[in-house]
Amino acid sequence: MRSEETQEAALFALIAVGDARACDAVLRRLELDSTRDRGYFFSFIKLELTFLAQHVRDRPEVLAAARRITVRNWKRRTDPEQKWIARYLPQVSPESPDHLPPPSSEVVEEIRRLALEAARAD
Repeated sequence: MRSEETQEAALFALIAVGDARACDAVLRRLELDSTRDRGYFFSFIKLELTFLAQHVRDRPEVLAAARRITVRNWKRRTDPEQKWIARYLPQVSPESPDHLPPPSSEVVEEIRRLALEAARAD
């Protein structure tokens, strides 16, 4: 099994240079990480959601899939996790209407920038 550092580095790389071909694999990771302990895996979940948001224009169905996963596991998320999702990607939050438009380019760029800054800080 890969180390958590390797998984995190792979997600950072996907955010930096990946394309929509990785969406299915990232959705599978989101499914796994969303079912795990509260808080601990949220750095992965944020990165996975960030990657998926970047490719929602090419693969609009990923937003609905991410929403199903997130809503199903919402009670596993801590308050700060829920607030991050509500702030940046309300499209996948259970409190949001089912059919919100995709995140704006500005939001996607902001969460991408935040993710890449976190990568540089490590």
